[in-house]
Order: sequence, then structure tokens, then C-alpha cells
Amino acid sequence: MHLASGLLNGNNVDARKRRGRLLTHMVTAKGTERSSSLPRTFRPDIEGLRAIAVLLVVLDHAGVPALQGGYVGVDVFFVVSGFLITGLLLKEAEQGKRISLLGFYARRARRILPAATLVLAVTVASSFALIGGTGAARTAEDGLWAALFASNFRETLQGTDYWVSDVSPSPLQHYWSLAIEEQFYLFWPALLMAVAAIGRKVPLRTRLTVLLAVTIAVSLMWSVYATRENASAAYFSPLSRTWELAAGAILAVLAPMIMRLPVFLAAVTSVSGLIAIVAAALTLDEYTRYPGSAAILPVGGTVLVVIGGTIAPKRGAEVLLQCRPLQWLGKLSYSLYLWHWPVLILAAASLGTELALTTKLAFVGVALALSIVTFKYVELPVRNSSGLKARRPSVSVALGAALVALVIGLTSILGSILPKPSPTDNADDFAVAPGSDLPTADEVTKAVADSVNVAGWPPEPHAGRFLFNQHACIRGLDAPTGKSICSYGDANSDETVVVYGDSHAEMWADPLGVTATELGRRFEVFTMFSCPPADFSVYNAKRKGDYPECKAFRADSLAKIEALRPSVVLISGQRQGTWLEKDGRPDKENTDAAWEKGLASTIKSLSAISDRVIVIGDMAYSEKDPQDCVTSNSDDVRRCNTQRSYAVDTEHNDMEKRVAEAGGAEYVDVVPWLCAEDVCPAVVAGFATHMDAQHISTNYALWLRRSLAEAAALLP
Repeated sequence: MHLASGLLNGNNVDARKRRGRLLTHMVTAKGTERSSSLPRTFRPDIEGLRAIAVLLVVLDHAGVPALQGGYVGVDVFFVVSGFLITGLLLKEAEQGKRISLLGFYARRARRILPAATLVLAVTVASSFALIGGTGAARTAEDGLWAALFASNFRETLQGTDYWVSDVSPSPLQHYWSLAIEEQFYLFWPALLMAVAAIGRKVPLRTRLTVLLAVTIAVSLMWSVYATRENASAAYFSPLSRTWELAAGAILAVLAPMIMRLPVFLAAVTSVSGLIAIVAAALTLDEYTRYPGSAAILPVGGTVLVVIGGTIAPKRGAEVLLQCRPLQWLGKLSYSLYLWHWPVLILAAASLGTELALTTKLAFVGVALALSIVTFKYVELPVRNSSGLKARRPSVSVALGAALVALVIGLTSILGSILPKPSPTDNADDFAVAPGSDLPTADEVTKAVADSVNVAGWPPEPHAGRFLFNQHACIRGLDAPTGKSICSYGDANSDETVVVYGDSHAEMWADPLGVTATELGRRFEVFTMFSCPPADFSVYNAKRKGDYPECKAFRADSLAKIEALRPSVVLISGQRQGTWLEKDGRPDKENTDAAWEKGLASTIKSLSAISDRVIVIGDMAYSEKDPQDCVTSNSDDVRRCNTQRSYAVDTEHNDMEKRVAEAGGAEYVDVVPWLCAEDVCPAVVAGFATHMDAQHISTNYALWLRRSLAEAAALLP
């Protein structure tokens, strides 16, 4: 017998129990809807889901090897949030009341702001005390964006990659997910009100189902497209995430239909859903194109768990999800999510080293303790305050705005008194004739050795400044082909010097360009982000896959270089973080062999069109973020030095030298200009050597101008 018939005839025990709560969702023939309050005011399965979600995120951030896909916990939160919030809004709409936007935002303010602003303020203040320097200044700026629930836009504008970064991640980076939610709820209640006000001949839930189905389809398609184009930007985009919140919302709208499903499906759907969530956490990783289509697995899993709990309670996965430990952790999930990330990041920054797994887990325990205190003394008192509930909603909204304003004021004050990156120096400061006061290669090597034990910084008024190379002479994904971006010197000269490669070639463009200009030669730059000159298929971290723009750039650049018939071509590429691409993933095992073969091929091609080909060897990398470390340890910059064993890939550099010589090219070793025998100092002769962990600062590169020109035999 069909379940609906069983309910109406009363032949099924479970049906009789569910009859009353189902009838509250039924639609009359006239299309009007009765009260739609959910059968359970508390859903232990959802509380357990919150616990699972926060566990996945926290353990992933702690570096638990098996849970590299733990970031899917955020997707679980999105679905749950969409379901709960939409259910509350529908209840208000179907009780014949007009949805109160002010009341809605008052409840959100009491729920979200107290803990969020507390953690934000403590994090910014702690950054000032524990990190200092540019790291704390950057955190203060992040705090401003977080207070305005715009962290995701901040991360996108900075080009942040959630999984890979050249600089220390912000201790407030995780606020991006709160920003996504609040941006959704900035529009969703008003949109629901508008839908309720129009087209009354069609039941409200039908109208909302159509709207949400279209939203899910459009947002998901956009997410797939955007993730393929730039996974890093898509990760933080509200357009790529809206479908996840809408998936939860449509469950709330379809609750009456879901409750009519056979009871046995409660166990089937909920268990299947939980398996899907765990499978996503175990199988996805940092190389997965995400969110895109990959997010369907955890989102679909969460949808199934919620469906199971809506059909019938205490079946399937809910038996596990309602256990006391998960219920307890579920209550703390919001505070734990807020605390865990800044605790881990600030601990690593203050200790000055990468934390071991056991140490990270210990600090997760610290975050859990902070979460317990925050939940008991901040979240609950404000959320359940009878005084706030009794007052007009505008009072809660006003108090929430005051909290946000207070945090904005705090971050602004701290940001104003913290050191900012120094103004950029002008390359003209170093435009002196070769041989005057710039050091020779031997003098640089001696200066490096002498700087290993020098504590203070900077001794000269201009030398220590970071000159932020804005990569003005390098191509991005949007423009892989075209004319040379940067040209120096005499365009009519008979001698042309070319630099070709990725950002490690471009970081030498300024010193080489100044030299070429002084010598009256033409100088052209052909460089592209993450596209080394060695001819092999490169894995692109932003795309999470192949890099067709790199192939197009190489073909276009080589054709233009051939037309120039240069006298000298200098090439360089970044080894750290560069991998061979195979089937859309990095093939780390075969990268070295591919690089060696590809470099030989490039040298052969360039040797046919240029008199000389020079390979500038790879640099020495910094283990710490140099800007944060040097500016916060100006009393003793030796804390920022890097061991040579970490900084230099000797095997790779030896291979490049061997390939260059075998192909008739020349090789310039830059490591002696950055490292002594065992240590690579962060400051040499008053200059901060690195702009970030993977690039030399422009000022230091300019200071090395004479040494580089001599080593490359560019001087007359």
C-alpha cells in the first residue's frame, strides 16, 4: 500500500504517529498552506553533523595525513545552515506573519557576532604581541575585512591559494566561510519575502522550489566552470558556493514531500550520506579541483543525511550522530571553528617553526578549551538573553553593529601603529656605472659570509627596505601571448639581450635591464607566472590541472625571440613548487627527469637563434616568510636565517649546470650570493635578501647587478 494511503487509513503504526505532523505540511485545494513547523524543534542528527564537519576541518588543518580532504567540512556547514535558516523563515512566512528582516538579522547578530568579534579581536591583538612586524600589520588588515564579512573577497583580491602560499597564511583566513554565509543571508530573506508576495495562485513552496532549483543549477554550473579556470578564486567565490546553501534551503522547502517517503529510506539515505561525506574527506586532497563538481560528493552526502533525519528520527546514521560526544562537540562547533585556526597559525609563528602533528593536536586541545569557555560565557548568555529577546530587534542589531565597529576601531588603531612595508626605492638609486661602488661577485660572497652572524637591521637608510616587485614584466593566465611586456634600452641597438622564463627569470629583469640600458643595448622580457623555460607540461596549482597558457606562451615567445635574433638569451626557472602535470595531477616522481629533458630541448632551440644562451641557476629559498620575520626580529635577524640544506636544491642545480654545458650554454650559479657554507642569511650588507620565501627582493637583485653582469659576461 502506498504510504500516503497508509497514513490516511491509519493502517501503519509509524504512519499514525506521523499523521499529525504531516498534515501541517499539506496544501489545500485552494493552494493555501498551513503551518509548516518542522516535526522536531531539535535535530540531533544535524548537531552530530556539525561535530563531524568541524572535526574534519580541524584535523585537516592539524595535518592528519588521512584527512587531506577535511576541508569538505565547510560544505557540510553550508548545507546545514541553508536548511535550518530557510526552515525558520518558512515557518514565519506560513504562520501568516510577515517575515521580519530586522528580527532575522537580530537573531543572526546574537548568534554570530559575539564569538566572531571576540576571536577576531583576540587574534589581532595576539598577532601584535606574538608576531609583530608586517605579519601583524597584515593581520590587522585582514581583521577589517573579516569584521565586514568580506574575507573571501580579500583572499580573492590577494590571489590566495587555500592550499599553497608563498607567505604565512593569515590567522583570520578561515573567516571566509562566515563571509560566504552572511553574504547569502544578506539577500535570501528579502528574496523569500518577495517570492511570498507574488504569484499567490501557486503555493509558496512550489514557487520556492523552482527558484532554488534554478539557483542550484546555475551556481553549480558556474562553480564547475570557475573552478576549471581558476580553482583558487572559485574556492572563495560566493557564486561558486551559493548552490550549497541553496541545496540546504530546498530541503527545508521540500520537507513535507520528504516526510511522505517510506520510513526504511531514513536509514538508507542517512547512512549513504555519512559514507559520502567521509569518503570525500578521505579521497579528495589539495590537488583536487575544488569546489567544482567534486563538491557534489560532500554536499550530496549532507543532503542525504538531512533527508534521512527528516523522514524519521533515530534511524541509520542518526544512531551514531546522536551519541553524547558528537552532540557535545556539535554544540561547540562554531566556537571551535573560530578558535582552532588562529591558535595553530599564531603558535607556529611565535615558535618560529613548522609544528609537528603531535604539537598541532596539542594546540587543538588549547583551541577546544577556549571554545568551551567561549560557548559557556559568550555564546549562550548572549543568544539566550531574555533582556535582548524582550527588546526590539533593532537593539540587537545596533549592539551587533557596535561590536563590529569596536573591532574595526581596534584593528585600525593597531594597524596604524604597526610597521608597514617600506616605500619602494627607485631603481635609479642603483644606476651607477659598472665598477664604481657596486660589489663584485667575490665581494658579495664575502659579504654573505660576514652577514651570517650580524644581528641588527638595517644599518643603512635605504638598503633594508623591501622593494615589492609588482611583477610588472610578467604575464598571467589572462594574457599568455603578445608582444614583450617590458622593453629597456635602445630599441635600435644591434645587440639585443632577452630574459625568458617564469618569475625567477623576471626577478632578474630589473638589474639586467639597467645594465643593458647603460650599455646602450636593447633588452626584452618574456616571462610568465609558473611557466619555467624547460619544455615540459607544467601542473598549474590555480587551475588544479594542466596549464595550456604556458604552452601557448612558450610557443609565442620562442617565435618572437627568433624574430629578434638576440645576441644573448638568459633563462631561469623556479624548481620549488613546480611539477610535471600528468592526468590533471602533479607527477612529482618524474618531474626531475622531465625538467632535464625539457631544459635540454629549450637550450637547443634557443642556441639556434641566439649567439649565447645563459642559464641562471635556481636561487636559495627562505624557510620563513622574510617580510614577517625580518620586520618582527629587527633586533636579531639571525632568527630569520635559513639552513643551506633547506634553501638549496643542490641536485637540481647540478643537473641544470650539467645540461647547460652539454648543450653549449653557459651557467651562472647565484647560490654563493645568497648562502655561506652552511647558512643563508636573511640580511646581507643591510639588504633583506628575499621579497618572499621564493623570490629575491628587487633591491638586493639591483645590488647584485654588477656581479650578475660580470658572471654573465655582459660587460665590455
